[in-house]
Amino acid sequence: MRTFSNLLAASAALALLATITACTSTGHDPEVPSERPTSQESALSVEGLNPNELQYATGDFISPDGRITGEVKIAVTEVNGLRLADLEFVNLSAPYETLGIGGSLAPRGDDPCFDAGLRASAGEWPVTTTSIPMAMEISSGSRILHEIVLYESFYNYENEHSCTHLVVARAPLTWE
Repeated sequence: MRTFSNLLAASAALALLATITACTSTGHDPEVPSERPTSQESALSVEGLNPNELQYATGDFISPDGRITGEVKIAVTEVNGLRLADLEFVNLSAPYETLGIGGSLAPRGDDPCFDAGLRASAGEWPVTTTSIPMAMEISSGSRILHEIVLYESFYNYENEHSCTHLVVARAPLTWE
């Protein structure tokens, strides 16, 4: 009888082990969609936040044509009462040599132009740049930086949207 009980317990343990193994990721599972916010969701998520309490943010770049990938990380630095964003670019890949880097302080939706509205700019930088210290203020009044924008400049408006600054990628931010 004891042998039968041991055999039954061993069978149950093997069945449990097989179930656990089957449920464990093998690295070949289909990719789960990320929970990154859209530009609009990012703008709504900062409403009511106190800019003096914000320290870190992250965002993944999204480009309309899928050619720009990478991540931006923000650490806040305070200098003479100003709260500034130190930008760090992680695995940034873009088919450009130089891009403008800006930040949205007001909802922009999917506006293809970075020409109007409450915004900040760090100017134009080589795409190989990995960090920009004190790039821009994180707030203006009650408005808080909610996305980082990469843009291409056209001073003759020679693009399909007649923009001076054409958005080529945006990274909606999640503040921690």
